[in-house]
Amino acid sequence: MALIYLIRHPHTQINLETPASSWGLSETGQAQTAALLNAPFWPHVSAVYPSREPKAITAAKEAALRYNIPVVPRSAFGELDRSAYTAPDEHSYEAAVAACFANPAESPHGWEPAAAALHRFKREMSQVLSWHPAEESIAIVSHGLVLTLYLAHLRGQVPTLSDWRAVGFAAVAAVDRASLRPVCAFLTAPYPNLPLP
Repeated sequence: MALIYLIRHPHTQINLETPASSWGLSETGQAQTAALLNAPFWPHVSAVYPSREPKAITAAKEAALRYNIPVVPRSAFGELDRSAYTAPDEHSYEAAVAACFANPAESPHGWEPAAAALHRFKREMSQVLSWHPAEESIAIVSHGLVLTLYLAHLRGQVPTLSDWRAVGFAAVAAVDRASLRPVCAFLTAPYPNLPLP
């Protein structure tokens, strides 16, 4: 069974003076990257596709070097664009996330609509899968909100704040490539019971 591994980037170093899309990894994120590279699925992966954001590319490139697999950054796997509004605190941010999920066709706070982010992610996934024979497994390194949207879509459900909170930094989920059926929820290191192809 070929699988798609959906990976959230490791923990980031927050710098409110710069856009979130430019943030790199924190010390915690570097430790999470080391643990992620020891996950058992990498030898079974034919390629890794990160978003173009540094926090996603860093982990993908390290995996590519260790396991000698190609890394191909793809802009469409980037996070839902939130550059129009920076929430002043965690409560306000979660309220904005909830509004984004509840009104997918709208643009709360000027954010990219959830429906638009999901559409580009799905389109890119179809494109990437078309490049690989059906028996090959691949990895995607992306971001919490857009991964929440995509996994909820595959489950036929409306995404919730609880779903989003369950996508930890450096967490990995698995999707059956043939059916696009989720076979494993997001797991963090040491990635217990993560399925292999």
